[in-house]
Amino acid sequence: MASLLSSNQVQIATLPEPTLSQVMATNKKVRVIADLNAEWEALHPNTIMAQGCVVVTKKFLEKHPQAVTRFMKEYQASAQKVHSDLQGTSTLCDKFNIIPEKVAKTAIPKSHQVFVTGKEAEKKLTPFFKVLYEANPKSVGGAVPDSAFYYHPK
Repeated sequence: MASLLSSNQVQIATLPEPTLSQVMATNKKVRVIADLNAEWEALHPNTIMAQGCVVVTKKFLEKHPQAVTRFMKEYQASAQKVHSDLQGTSTLCDKFNIIPEKVAKTAIPKSHQVFVTGKEAEKKLTPFFKVLYEANPKSVGGAVPDSAFYYHPK
């Protein structure tokens, strides 16, 4: 979708960050008409419209609890560093050919990236899953996830 929007082959699209900022850097005609995260927040305060997550099987978690705990702690630190060190993060994005530094500086503050687990994740995500369930129960596996769905750090 991004390449079609960049090349004016489509007139409207829904894009996440940093893809949106990349497209806007290449096509100056592209503009934002709505921030879906802001719209979601207006309708469902203090909740999250999920766009990504960390997934681990129950079997793996039971077999390797220390590895999962370590990964989650490091992932949390990384997620926090992205926002606390915008310049450093943007430089690394460019260095490792993820996205250009200038695009990263624009995209990261608009990314709505957060790190939540356990009860906080359940509280913030359940309204999102309920909306999906009401639209199509199959979209969430036939049921709104319960507490066992979420990672609860010890």
